[in-house]
Amino acid sequence: MLSINKKFRKSHIFSSKVINFRSHVLKFGMFGLKSLKAGYLTSHTVETIRRVLTRCLRSEKKLGQRNYFGRKSWIRIYANIPVTSIGLEARMGGGKGKIQKWVTFVRPGQILFEFPLLSEVGLNKLVKNISVRSPIKFKLVRIF
Repeated sequence: MLSINKKFRKSHIFSSKVINFRSHVLKFGMFGLKSLKAGYLTSHTVETIRRVLTRCLRSEKKLGQRNYFGRKSWIRIYANIPVTSIGLEARMGGGKGKIQKWVTFVRPGQILFEFPLLSEVGLNKLVKNISVRSPIKFKLVRIF
């Protein structure tokens, strides 16, 4: 995931533990992953979770489960905050440093991923696989 064009390349890191009231409702899929705690997700972590999600949806398709949306999944977050770092033994001055990674700040209650209807076995497998690979805790949310 590459970042969008921004006016300023480097920025300050934002953090707030206030509950999110903008993206706390499912809009596209039948199920979603809602964050329980605040934290940062790197673009690498978001891509890893997306791969796990598509792999699980593909296996559901092979089992013959009927999905209205097929293998479609929706990502509701985007890594748009640059994180810079400078060498440990660098002398004072010389600027802020190079951009090392892109992160997104996740608030509690925010929907991160949405996906279509799955079986109970597929849901349990999906939540287990994603919780192992992510640094923040998730909760499975249903639309019905």
